[in-house]
Amino acid sequence: MTPADIDPQLLTPAVEAARRALRRIDDKDIPARLRDTAGRSGRLPAPFVKRLLAELEASDWLRAEALLEIDSESDSGGASASLLFLQRPEDWVERLEDLAIGHREALELSQIKRLETELRNAIGRAGRLEEMVAIAERREQEAVSGVEQRLGAQVAAHRRSQARLKSARDRLAGRLSSSEEEVNRLTDENSNLRKKVEETRAEKEKSYPPTAPDRVRPPWSLAKPLEIVRHLDDINRALVVTPTPSKASRLEPEPTRLAGPPPASGPTGPKRSCGS
Repeated sequence: MTPADIDPQLLTPAVEAARRALRRIDDKDIPARLRDTAGRSGRLPAPFVKRLLAELEASDWLRAEALLEIDSESDSGGASASLLFLQRPEDWVERLEDLAIGHREALELSQIKRLETELRNAIGRAGRLEEMVAIAERREQEAVSGVEQRLGAQVAAHRRSQARLKSARDRLAGRLSSSEEEVNRLTDENSNLRKKVEETRAEKEKSYPPTAPDRVRPPWSLAKPLEIVRHLDDINRALVVTPTPSKASRLEPEPTRLAGPPPASGPTGPKRSCGS
C-alpha cells in the first residue's frame, strides 16, 4: 500500500511529526528534496504533503525521526494510522486499509449529514422565499387594483368635468345669442326712433311760415343723454332761492324767479310764441 492510496488527512499526524523532525535535525542531514518543505511554516500545501509522504514511504531513517516526534498516546484514528504507517508492523497494511475504509466512510457520512443540513436549510429558505413571493404578489395585486380604482375615479371625474364645461359653453352660447339678438333689436329701435325724430323735425320746419323767426333749439340732443342730464342740473340750480343781505329780505322772501331763455322776438315785428 502506497501513500497515494491513502487519504492524506488520515496521515496528518505523521506529516506534522515529520515536519517537526526536519526542523529539529541539522540542515546538512535534511534531504535536498525536503529543504523547501522544512523551511515552511503554517499549513502545508497539498503538493508538499504528497512529497513528504513519498519521502516517508521511501526512507526508514525519516520514518524513525518522525516516530520520535509523534504523540503515540493519542487514541484517534489518525494517530493510529500514522503509527502503523511509520512503525510498519507485520499486518500494518491490512490494518491501515481498515482504518482508511473507516475514515472514508466517516468522511462520506459527515458529507451526507452536511448535505442533509444544507438541504433542510435550503428547503426552509425556499419556503420563506415562497411566502415572500406570495406576499409580494398579493401586495402587487392590491397596488394594481388601487391604481385601477384611482384611474377609474380620475376618468369619471374628467368626464363629469367635460360635461360641466360643455353645459357651461352651451349656456354661454345661448346667452351670447340672446344678447346679440337684443343688441340687434335695440339697434333697430334706435334707428327707427332717429328716423321718426328726423321726420318730426322736418315736418315742424315745413309748418313754420317763411317770416317766422328762427326756432330756439334746445341745448341738448336726444342722441346725447349726458347733455340732457347737464341741462336738467342747470335747471335745478336755477330753481334754488338765494336770500339777499337786506333786512327786508330776511322778513319777506322775494318771489322765486325761474331762469330760462329770453322770449324770442323777430327782427322788426312783435314777439311771438313758438306755437304761433
